[in-house]
Amino acid sequence: SRSMYFPATLHAEGTFTQGTANDRSSGWAVDSSLYNWLQNNADKSKIYYIVGADSSATVTAIYYGGKEVNSADSVSDSNWRYVDSAYLKVPDGVTKAGTLIKSSGSNDPSGHLLTGTIYTAEDSLRRMDYLKLAAKAASSVLYGVDPSSQVGLVTFAQDAYPENTAFYPNPNGGDNAFYNALTNVTLKGGTDQADGLIEGKNLFKDSGRTTQPIPKRVAILITDGAPNQSGRTDWDTVIGPAASDLKNLYGTDSIELYTLGLSMDMVGETNRLGLQSIATGGVSGDHWFEASKGSEIVAALEKIIESIINEASLKGNITDTIDPAFYLITKDGTPLAAGDMIDLNGEKITKKPSDGKYGVITESGGVFGVNWKDQLVGYSENGSSEWEGKF
Repeated sequence: SRSMYFPATLHAEGTFTQGTANDRSSGWAVDSSLYNWLQNNADKSKIYYIVGADSSATVTAIYYGGKEVNSADSVSDSNWRYVDSAYLKVPDGVTKAGTLIKSSGSNDPSGHLLTGTIYTAEDSLRRMDYLKLAAKAASSVLYGVDPSSQVGLVTFAQDAYPENTAFYPNPNGGDNAFYNALTNVTLKGGTDQADGLIEGKNLFKDSGRTTQPIPKRVAILITDGAPNQSGRTDWDTVIGPAASDLKNLYGTDSIELYTLGLSMDMVGETNRLGLQSIATGGVSGDHWFEASKGSEIVAALEKIIESIINEASLKGNITDTIDPAFYLITKDGTPLAAGDMIDLNGEKITKKPSDGKYGVITESGGVFGVNWKDQLVGYSENGSSEWEGKF
């Protein structure tokens, strides 16, 4: 959603009296206190932020100067104003005019209860910026470790949209189509995690890789907000079942689901625990992550990718060197020579098998070996590796 345009990392600068913005009996309850703090403490060259305390956790930007165009007030350019930070200096150019902050009167920054802390952003990067950087690095690592990897992308706001009807294959040194798709994502209002999970499942189903031997299937759900689409906000009856359908698409837990919550501490414990519960292993498992600032977004994705790689079954070529005291023969005693092909049972074959798994006899200086093609190497959690082919 557009909240991905919120600043990624906030630093507390001060506090004001917390109150209900809709309390019209005294105007904006926090107005005078906030106005006074700005007048007495704020640097007019900086942008400040306050965060809504309801489940929307709207980050409102406060800045000095600029003409207000949506007010009957006759104002100059020398005033403090506020605007939803999702519309402040954003790359898609969709902006909103700021509203004047008064020392008294009936105007409010976000229409709901506000926290009493005033922040500045630690850098100019937004949540989406960090996510794009981390996703680019993650896809590069996956492609580098396993060239047969494919990465797909589904974006969701009030609706979900697959950015491609198939997974993006290894760019092989060319343009990274996955990252280009991520770069061109258009943010919209609303948050519907259930629809995102459904489209993610459909992307797997339509990928064309359902019958091929695939070492690992993984989905990563990344969200920074509470579900807010009508009738689709319950974690137990709507979002949870959608997550289960995805995870069990090819059999029980055939797809691992990781979740990454951005600034979920701002949207309430129910939503935090809901996001954790739908991940593989649930709340007590190790497949959910949280991040409250930009560097944590990057670190969380790094940990997820590291986990994927460490647990993955990766394809590679395995070379066995045979002790010089032995020479290679088939079961009937026929000697094998360099260049001969054998199957996984050690029998000589004349053409490559359909699954691509076979061995080629090598010889160098009288020492024989077997170069096994397209083998799966499983990596356990403790980092040890084990080749699957034994005979």
